[in-house]
Amino acid sequence: MSTELDFAQTFLSLLSTTNNVDATHLQRPQFITAHPPQQPKLPIAKQRSSSKPSSTEESSVAVVCKSIRPPRFAIEVNCSSGETVYNVKTKLTQSSGKPANLIDASQLKFLIKGKVIQDSTLLSSLINQFGEEIITFTVMISEYEGPAHESVQETPAAAAASTSTSTQTTEQSKQDSLADADWETVHHLLTAGNVREDILERVRKGWNLTK
Repeated sequence: MSTELDFAQTFLSLLSTTNNVDATHLQRPQFITAHPPQQPKLPIAKQRSSSKPSSTEESSVAVVCKSIRPPRFAIEVNCSSGETVYNVKTKLTQSSGKPANLIDASQLKFLIKGKVIQDSTLLSSLINQFGEEIITFTVMISEYEGPAHESVQETPAAAAASTSTSTQTTEQSKQDSLADADWETVHHLLTAGNVREDILERVRKGWNLTK
């Protein structure tokens, strides 16, 4: 209880005390310089340089085309990561060490670990998929079928010439047959063709002169 009484007396004595402050210690607010709050300095983040090329950059890729069937060969083709499998096939058909039966890119089938690789596949995707710096294709070569034979359309002039030749051949055959036949057969053929009588007579006279 005495403690509380002592606290109250001390508090009252402090309230009654006045401190006389010197006027030189007081400043008007307009003369006080405002200072911004000080913040701790943060370390500057360092940018890490990546050694891997970006996806837009193309790098050179070593491609090995290997055949496990006769004729066996292993040909290395220099390509870029942005090229497709079809580009590799085309370069292989143009290489000096290709087999003699390789004529066109359509004969080739590329495989990696038993999986057929499509012509539109990018080499960069194969590097990411299999994680190998050197791409090795197993090559299968089929027989060359050659270009499709185009049908030759006959022109009207050629058709007319062919018809004329056929007609001349037919007439010549008829003449040869008439030469070997007798007059009765000739007369029968002319009569069936509705030939006039005066013409029949002239033909008969000419027939007799040939005998």
